[in-house]
Amino acid sequence: MIWTIPASYAFSDVLTENLMQKYQGISLAQVKLILPSRRAVKAVKDAFLRKTVKKALLLPQMISLYDIEGALPDV
Repeated sequence: MIWTIPASYAFSDVLTENLMQKYQGISLAQVKLILPSRRAVKAVKDAFLRKTVKKALLLPQMISLYDIEGALPDV
């Protein structure tokens, strides 16, 4: 699935909110996100932390385009 987020919105916050609504619970851990940079990976991780204050959550696998070679051999 490919999502587009308008530039006027906070990318990481909108992405994490939509992912948490669509993939509730354990299925979120089965999601693989390919993000444009390592900075985007960190921003999305931080957004998940902001959204889940004092709650445990299994995060999706996040990979930057820079690190994609070898990270997803089945793609």
